[in-house]
Amino acid sequence: MLPHLHTLEEGDFFRKYVKTVQKLGFFIRVVDVPEVIVIHIAKKAGLPMPTKEEWKMYSETRTAKRHFRFIRDYLQLRPFDHEAHQILTDTMSKLAFSKDDPADLVNAAIEELIRQRYELPVYNTLKDAANDVRNKSYRAIHHQIDHVLNVEQKKNRKGARYERKHKLF
Repeated sequence: MLPHLHTLEEGDFFRKYVKTVQKLGFFIRVVDVPEVIVIHIAKKAGLPMPTKEEWKMYSETRTAKRHFRFIRDYLQLRPFDHEAHQILTDTMSKLAFSKDDPADLVNAAIEELIRQRYELPVYNTLKDAANDVRNKSYRAIHHQIDHVLNVEQKKNRKGARYERKHKLF
């Protein structure tokens, strides 16, 4: 259910914020929404463009904070929590042996979180999870190879190390 909006201006801010969250997949502080995005949404939605001062004043009100809850309900988004983190890790783990690029793992996890109606986490959460999953998959592959090698083969590979080519930052 949408909130009761007392003024036309309040409704305009609310609609712009809904669109921003809808497009980004996560909440951003209203004052941090880039002006180019606000302008684009205002034009597409046929809404008046707020001044920077109006946008800043709105973002400091209790109304803006209340809208946060309404937007989550309206878009049927669930906050990123432990369950969402498990979904993220499980999705990446399923693909880790077939995808070499961490960006593929991150993109698959984002798609799954969106499909299950979760807010997206901060980028570092995705990056760290992708790197952790890849490290585990490389260790598992190494263990599998090591398990099938005979003593002579193990001796010949001594000193050979795998260098990670695809680490995210």
